[in-house]
Amino acid sequence: MLLLIAGTTEGRVLFHRLKGTGLKLIATSLTDYGINLLNGEGDSNFEAVKGSLDKTGLSQLIEEKSITKIIDASHPFALEISKHAMDAAREQGVVYLRYERSPLILPENNLIKRTDGFQQAAEEAVGFGRVIFLTIGVRNLQPFVSTAEKQEKNIVARVLPLESSLKACRENGLQPSQIVALQGTGSKDLNKELFKFYQASVLVTKDGGTTGGTLTKIEAALELNIPVIFIQRPNLDYGKNVYHQMNKLIEQIINNEK
Repeated sequence: MLLLIAGTTEGRVLFHRLKGTGLKLIATSLTDYGINLLNGEGDSNFEAVKGSLDKTGLSQLIEEKSITKIIDASHPFALEISKHAMDAAREQGVVYLRYERSPLILPENNLIKRTDGFQQAAEEAVGFGRVIFLTIGVRNLQPFVSTAEKQEKNIVARVLPLESSLKACRENGLQPSQIVALQGTGSKDLNKELFKFYQASVLVTKDGGTTGGTLTKIEAALELNIPVIFIQRPNLDYGKNVYHQMNKLIEQIINNEK
């Protein structure tokens, strides 16, 4: 039995690619939305588990389901779940495999400012005008909201149209006029119109890789001469079993399970 930490596009693609191989698979996702997408695939060898599993929860799942491998396809910024997965795999003596989406290759432009964390990005962003346009998800809104309030700046956050995302925005004090709830990457032209409509002074985004339309957002901002604060990936040692090519990861899984 394999345990797939999904919740990303790659996680769903991995599940789809492994379908029909005869391998049994359990996949985890944080949200009902993610679970529904996985369940929609309809495979008798597949089980979906909702929730954020800590090391203890993962260890219990490994024992109960006789897991032989953990496949970590979580987001590059989801450090805690990856740490828990590696710890649980090590303690339970199972193999840990990491699929790491390739980092984004940025265009050369003086308008792009690289930062190493959300607090640093927030402190940089307030120096670029009145409206800070965020495309960073909802888990790290607080540094931007608190820093913007002190500097009398305005926050606009583009988030997924999920109740959990809207709740996080409300809990961080954002008003409806500050929330853009939109699914999908969107075209460059759509992003340009959003930046113009909300009069964005600076775009803050993070290195989620080529998936998610980050480069399209950056290109839209640059064409409008809007500065970009780019949050680089945190450093985490995933060990030796890290794959950047999905085909090689799938080949490794299949060859060692059959």
